[in-house]
Amino acid sequence: MSQAEKPPVMRREEPFAKALAKFYPALRKTLQPLVLYNSRDARPGEVDGVDYDFRSREQVENLFSIA
Repeated sequence: MSQAEKPPVMRREEPFAKALAKFYPALRKTLQPLVLYNSRDARPGEVDGVDYDFRSREQVENLFSIA
């Protein structure tokens, strides 16, 4: 898939994402959410697969060997 074919992504908690949702809701709906991997434990209120994809450190490090 070329760079032009990839949908734009944005982290949910970024101030820019919040501003888009407020002022340009139709545009914000076209962006795909970006969920990063994280090897730490989830903090209170964080949801796996929404805020981060929580994995063990070993699993996260193995992602680099796959790429």
